[in-house]
Amino acid sequence: MTISSQTKAQLIIGSALALAAAAVYFLFARAASYPPVGDTRVFRLGGIPHAVAATPDAIWVTDLDRRLVMKLDPVSGQVEARQRVAFVPGELVVTDDFVWVGAIEDRSIVRLGVENAELVDEIEVGLTPQSLAADEERVWVAAFDDGIVRSIDAVSGEVSGEAIRDSEAFWADLTYGFDKLWVADVVADSVLRIDSAGNRDEIPVGDSPTGIVAGEGSIWTSDFNARTVTRIDPESLEPGRPILIGGRPGGIATGAGYVWVTRPEDDALIRIDAETGSWTGEVIAVGVDPQGVSVTSDAVWVANQGDGTISRVDLPD
Repeated sequence: MTISSQTKAQLIIGSALALAAAAVYFLFARAASYPPVGDTRVFRLGGIPHAVAATPDAIWVTDLDRRLVMKLDPVSGQVEARQRVAFVPGELVVTDDFVWVGAIEDRSIVRLGVENAELVDEIEVGLTPQSLAADEERVWVAAFDDGIVRSIDAVSGEVSGEAIRDSEAFWADLTYGFDKLWVADVVADSVLRIDSAGNRDEIPVGDSPTGIVAGEGSIWTSDFNARTVTRIDPESLEPGRPILIGGRPGGIATGAGYVWVTRPEDDALIRIDAETGSWTGEVIAVGVDPQGVSVTSDAVWVANQGDGTISRVDLPD
């Protein structure tokens, strides 16, 4: 069966059961036992900031409107370098020497130098290669509309054979962690775990997993239509109970003992206690229509599509 792009979009953004009573309960959950986040600063970039990848030395942000990749100073938020790309940029991943930029509605990704964002090369992967992940040796790319995941040598840029090909699958996102590759299928409501020998295990998660991240001892998916986050034990592969987050998720990241999730519909950032697997009950105000989120040792960075800004939320000491 072939699924059109329109149908896929409907699957991703279709209506879901509200579960209002549970959401209200969590909204008023007691958050006093958690260390409060610090100050929030907002930096205006213009355009439509979408994805963010934060490192100790630089913050990298994509701009959908101007087809830009920007390098920001992590303290001042000032733009230090920028590079225009030929496509609408998707997700970002940073390795030792390069910044890798996925593409929305194209067939190739690009890699940039980490110093000045100079264009190094363009690498063809497959149709809509918008999601990326990396380990120490490889960059993994999911070509959404071709149902393909490929790996690329992180130094040479050489493309390997296909790690996965499934014409019925729609790999919305992927992550690398616990020595395995994890890929979220937004249509099948599942995650595929692939080891170095090519062995595969399929794990059911919530309705329409559009994001996946490894960190804080687990694998976490953001389930768009279910308005939940699902925790997966990386050893037993058992999914935990759905974690209600009070709205549809945008971006997801881990760090500082928490899972951080943006909620675009109400301009909010929330955090889940990674130890207990529960939403803390907080709603942290950021910019308009927050999407991408990334965490460093001292701050959480959020790209806000609706007002052309990026927010820095200081972490508790």
